[in-house]
Amino acid sequence: MSRTCRVGEATGIHSVTNGAVEAAVKSIYDLNGRQQQGTRRGLNIVRMSDGTVRKVMVR
Repeated sequence: MSRTCRVGEATGIHSVTNGAVEAAVKSIYDLNGRQQQGTRRGLNIVRMSDGTVRKVMVR
């Protein structure tokens, strides 16, 4: 098997988009998995609108 690459031909990533949209808080949970109305003292698990999950420590 042989591969050729022509000089000047673009390969790989064609475009990059900036995910500058700020994700909003979707729900907040405590360590026992109970949904909370807001952040409380201690460790909180915050689920964002873009699907990410963050651990937030409140002192």
